[in-house]
Amino acid sequence: MFSRNSFIFGLCILGLAAHAQESLTLGLVDKSLNEVVVSDTHSMMSKRDIPAVTESVTAEQIADSINLVNTEDALKYMPGLNIRKRFEGDRNGIIATRTSGTLQSAKSLVYGDGILLSMLLGNSYSYPPRWFMVAPEEVERIDVTYGPFSALYPGNSTGVVVDMITRMPSSFEAHTRAQTYDERFSLFGTNSNYTGNQLSATLGNKNGAFTWWIGLNRSQSTGHPASFATLTSITSTPASFKDVTGGFTYRDQNGVSQIAAGGYASDNSLQENAKAKLAYDFSPDLKMSYTFAVLSNDASTNTQTYLFDSSGNAVYGQGSSSTGYVRLNGSYYSLSSTLLKPSKTDQTHIMQALALRQQSDGAFDWELIASTYDFQRDVVRAPSYYTGATSSTVAGTNTNQAGTGWQTLDARGIWRPDGENGAHRIFFGYHIDRFVLDSLVMNTSSWLAGTEVSKNSSFQGKTEAQALYIQDNWRFSPRWMLVSGLRAESWRAFDGSKYASSTTTYAKGRQEDYLSPKLALTFEASRSINTRLSLGRGVRMPTVNELYNGTISSSGIASASDANLKAERNDAAELTIEKIYPSGLARISVFQERSNDAIWAQTVGSTSTITNIDLLKTTGAETSAQFQDVGLKGLSLQGSLTYADSFIAKNTLNQSYVGNPQPRVPLWRASLLAAYAPDARWIYSLGARYSGPVSSSITSGLYDQRAYGGVSDFFIVDAKIRYRIDKHASASIGINNLNNFQSYVVHPNSQRTVIADLKYDFP
Repeated sequence: MFSRNSFIFGLCILGLAAHAQESLTLGLVDKSLNEVVVSDTHSMMSKRDIPAVTESVTAEQIADSINLVNTEDALKYMPGLNIRKRFEGDRNGIIATRTSGTLQSAKSLVYGDGILLSMLLGNSYSYPPRWFMVAPEEVERIDVTYGPFSALYPGNSTGVVVDMITRMPSSFEAHTRAQTYDERFSLFGTNSNYTGNQLSATLGNKNGAFTWWIGLNRSQSTGHPASFATLTSITSTPASFKDVTGGFTYRDQNGVSQIAAGGYASDNSLQENAKAKLAYDFSPDLKMSYTFAVLSNDASTNTQTYLFDSSGNAVYGQGSSSTGYVRLNGSYYSLSSTLLKPSKTDQTHIMQALALRQQSDGAFDWELIASTYDFQRDVVRAPSYYTGATSSTVAGTNTNQAGTGWQTLDARGIWRPDGENGAHRIFFGYHIDRFVLDSLVMNTSSWLAGTEVSKNSSFQGKTEAQALYIQDNWRFSPRWMLVSGLRAESWRAFDGSKYASSTTTYAKGRQEDYLSPKLALTFEASRSINTRLSLGRGVRMPTVNELYNGTISSSGIASASDANLKAERNDAAELTIEKIYPSGLARISVFQERSNDAIWAQTVGSTSTITNIDLLKTTGAETSAQFQDVGLKGLSLQGSLTYADSFIAKNTLNQSYVGNPQPRVPLWRASLLAAYAPDARWIYSLGARYSGPVSSSITSGLYDQRAYGGVSDFFIVDAKIRYRIDKHASASIGINNLNNFQSYVVHPNSQRTVIADLKYDFP
């Protein structure tokens, strides 16, 4: 196996090889460039209109070279990106970008056909995009645009904008897919296989002006333990205790010796998704579409103890007492009965969207998109304590978020005063969104099936943002284009309340206004070289959970939210040079971001609270390249290398944090993916992803080591073989983490996983 240094060196060679590729006459100009053309039909912008770096991956590239279990897996080799997944089939896939980590879900946007899928109710791994609302089989292309440089998007675009563009049939078609996967996981006292499977079927047809598509997906997955309970040492001899054996000694990310008492948060879920898309063409230029999708999720988190009493019975805790004591190897430890608790989740979420578009390429085009996402049912049950199987009838809590969700409306147009190829293309529009939090926690007589007996706590609140924007793409000479834009936003937070400890507190409503200017200048030095300077501000509003319900910090649950949080203002700049070659393309970018009033959880006094950090600075560079037929017909290569120096520049609340790295943003990220198709039936791919050491907390400038509880570097190799049986059927087998690299994002990441896939397409 090659080393990480040789891997990074190989990426540099790939970039330098671009110049050698220019002289090759491979006859692939049309094919290679057609595969990477960007056309954001949902915002009516062609590639020449986008004032920022945009990378794309097509359905064909995904099928040939990426082990795809969840739709977000398609992004794993995108430059500067990392998708946080605990296991294959994980529902909580969060995007980390070159300027933000895996705790900042609200600093990127995800759309499916222009419909918002980002869960901007909060800002952590608890609020992942609703990836499952776009099935892998319906993806035509995924575009990723970097930075807050377009006025058409909210300030959450500071990281990236992901637009998943799906296909509609032109005639009758049917597709089926069967998939299974198996992870061999070993850590502490857990040594087992964790498996999953997925079945999907889609049907569609076009009958005159009417087009329809239906997709069904059933996914069952079991994840390894995401967390591990540790024993707390005590110096005095307790009055009563239980002698136990077992436990596993290890050193945590701070080098402190710990004893793992068991694993928990092993997710076992059954997800069933259904989606329908209907479209009607009133004319060749005027089209209407309706999308309906529903998610049903039945999940449980399981536990495993490593402790046993003298009779060989499993020890989870000390009964209804919140804390008991055990003696292990002559030493005494406290053992909480809440350390190894299971949970049950029952969810039904519904998404709907209606779109009306006129796309004539004439003087004026427009579109309307309205969408809703509704937590129709969302209940999580958990016991007050857990001592094993006999705990099924103990009291507990039900957390019910029915009524939570969001609604959006976008009305936008494009005016071409001089025609499709004229000097000006003017975009303008109106946007409104509303996010609603409604979380009620009730005490129950029995955690699995008991009646609700009293109110424990509740959190409510709403946010609303309205925006007007305009953007002029002015090609004032054949080689120069100036993009200038302005986004004016009015944001308010209201109806905020919290019930805890038998007391209800209400938050005062707020309303604030912001302006976000955008500017980009593009120079086409030749038919194959483009240079672009982009400047932009993105204002990231506080989410309803940060205002009223707290959120997840890098060290656990933040104990307090802040209804007076300031909005986060991100000022970004990027200089990019792009070069098109006969067999592909390459680019290099340098970028900078200043995050004023960055929203983070930090300790103020003795309380961890969602607060503002005065200033975060990020400076970096990135290179990306992709080529086909690289020295060998059928061999394609794509790779990227990203450097980002991100740190806390000013923090009035705690000066000791100044100079510390921004958590979970590594200095280096890299990826390399090779695919080889020797003939029309076989294709082989090998990919590698690297992320350097990172800091897990704003409190420390130290980079964590590879240990449970820390956030580590990783170097992961993936492989895939795909065989086309005939024009309808194909089969593939792949291995994720072929080198079985053990890494952590507090929880342990997936170990070596085998994935097998069988597909049938008609016609």
